[in-house]
Amino acid sequence: MAFAYAAALGVEATIAGLVLRRRGLPLRSNTVATALAFSALGAYTLADGPATLVVACLAAGLVVSAATDVGYGLILDATTACTCGVLLVLAACSGAFPAALLGCASAGSASLLLHMATRGRGFGLGDVKLAGTIGAGVGCASAFATLGAAFVLGAVVSLVALALGRARFGQRLAFAPYLAAGAFGVLVWERMHA
Repeated sequence: MAFAYAAALGVEATIAGLVLRRRGLPLRSNTVATALAFSALGAYTLADGPATLVVACLAAGLVVSAATDVGYGLILDATTACTCGVLLVLAACSGAFPAALLGCASAGSASLLLHMATRGRGFGLGDVKLAGTIGAGVGCASAFATLGAAFVLGAVVSLVALALGRARFGQRLAFAPYLAAGAFGVLVWERMHA
């Protein structure tokens, strides 16, 4: 179980590192701290049985996406495409391809509508692709629960930051960490109530 997660995280981090290096971006300490925090959450949410590889792959993709969004303001296409592709292949091998494809399409479409409604200022295309990837990993219903949890968590943190004077209206918010936290929260909830 831990090996599957470590392997998936290693592959995702390598891809992200290569893309960042090609763009000339250095590794930042807050990127590493975010990756470590989400790695701890990811290790907890790993399920037993055949879902282990799916959860390990999703968790690794979320960790890398959250870290690069916090550190650089980017959710890398290489990370979301690789993660989503592997999740869809794993779903096809386990007979869950229609559910994974529906989750990917519905979460991605709903997020794309939000992106278009805000003209890209409130919800970036990287967030749209990450939401589709989450849908491929957790399915349609859990993807929408993840989106809801992410928006609530993001709103609460933003309001607290505004109240404390650490943020101002119109300031950019890295949303991938909230999507990742929402996904981990939904996975933990489902694991506790299974």
